[in-house]
Amino acid sequence: MKGSKKTRGQKLPEKLSESEEIVMRCLWDSREPMRLSDVITACEGYGHYWKAQTVSTFLLRLIQKNYIDFKPASPGRRVYFPKISMESYLDMQMHAMLDFWGKPTIHALASAFSQTDALTKEDLTELREMLNDMDE
Repeated sequence: MKGSKKTRGQKLPEKLSESEEIVMRCLWDSREPMRLSDVITACEGYGHYWKAQTVSTFLLRLIQKNYIDFKPASPGRRVYFPKISMESYLDMQMHAMLDFWGKPTIHALASAFSQTDALTKEDLTELREMLNDMDE
């Protein structure tokens, strides 16, 4: 599913917990499939110092929810990779929020964008251009 485009209203495969989202973020950040030890190290970069069993549990849940898959790397070892792109996940999250909260969310979202320090002027310019392109 990597790189595939989702359509408005398409349901998320299944909601992720915050911890599962951290693991997904680590997998999305990597350009290559990751071993368990690599995922553990990547999670530490996000301030989460989980044990191997904890991360293994998150990986198993993500497999069951159909967000990731694995392939054998060597005898007894696996590497994990996302089955859904971060862009597709964010798109589905946004549509789920709009479907649940309705149009008032658009105003609240625009207001939040304008009040955050997380977006640079370049980010806002890119967002404006994307919105303008939607009108064409």
